[in-house]
Amino acid sequence: MFKWLRFFKSVDSITPQEAKALMASEQAWALVDVRQPEEFAERAVPGACLIPLSELGRRCEELNREDTVLLYCRSGGRSKLAARILAVKGFEKVKNVSGGILAWE
Repeated sequence: MFKWLRFFKSVDSITPQEAKALMASEQAWALVDVRQPEEFAERAVPGACLIPLSELGRRCEELNREDTVLLYCRSGGRSKLAARILAVKGFEKVKNVSGGILAWE
């Protein structure tokens, strides 16, 4: 089997409303913005940390593997890829926030 196929690992997507409900619960979570620093400086979801997609592979150990990791970007494309990267690296509770920051508000 080709090694690159592992990057097509399936990940869950949730709506911003579902993400907000999860964040309001007692469950442990991390909200990660995978956009670029200039995008984050313009507008970000309160409580989010910035780990640009290009840095995620080497910085993923900054995240707690026990937490549910919610990933977002501008519209959901980069964050879906980011969720797959974390899944391949062994993170079991990752969620792509569909629609990204554009759908958040």
